[in-house]
Amino acid sequence: MLSKERMLVLTFEQMNLFSEDLVIKGVNPKYDFYIPTLPQLIEGQVHLRLYLPEYLRKDSSVMILVDDVPYVSYSLMSVPADVVIPVRRNKNRDFVKISIIGNLRISGNICEDAFSDRIYMVVRKDSYVSFYYQNYRNIREFLRDYDNTLYRLTLSFALYIPDVQTKSYTL
Repeated sequence: MLSKERMLVLTFEQMNLFSEDLVIKGVNPKYDFYIPTLPQLIEGQVHLRLYLPEYLRKDSSVMILVDDVPYVSYSLMSVPADVVIPVRRNKNRDFVKISIIGNLRISGNICEDAFSDRIYMVVRKDSYVSFYYQNYRNIREFLRDYDNTLYRLTLSFALYIPDVQTKSYTL
C-alpha cells in the first residue's frame, strides 16, 4: 500500500531564496521571504540558521515575525543554532511570510552605530524548510505538486523531430 503522506526537505539554496549566505547590514536590518503552503500541506517547519558577531552589544536582539505577527524574539546571547518556525496553511493563501528583524548595536551611541559597517547578521544558505504533506487529491494539486515531478520528467527526455525528405531525425 502506498503512503498518502510525504516529507520533503529543501534548503534555501534549493528553493532559490538565495545561493550564498545572506548578509543583512545595519542597526535595524530586515529581510522578508515567503514559503509556499499549497493545499496538500499538512505542516512544515522553517529552520533558520543565523549568525551574529560576538562583538555586538549584549542587548542586541533578533525578532522573527510570521505573517507580520511577532513569533519569537531572542537576545544576542540566546539565539539558537537552529531557529525553528512552524508553517501552516492559512485559508485561501498560498504563502506564509517570514520576517527577520534585527536590533543590533556595538556602542552606546546609535548615531555612530548607524554608520558602522561592522553591524550585520547572516542568514546561512543551509537554512532549510521541511514540508510534510499529503499526495494530491485532484488535478489542480497534481499540477502544483511540491516535487515538480511533472516538470522534471518533461526536462528529462529529448524530443526528436523526423525529417520526411531525408528520413532522419533531429534533436
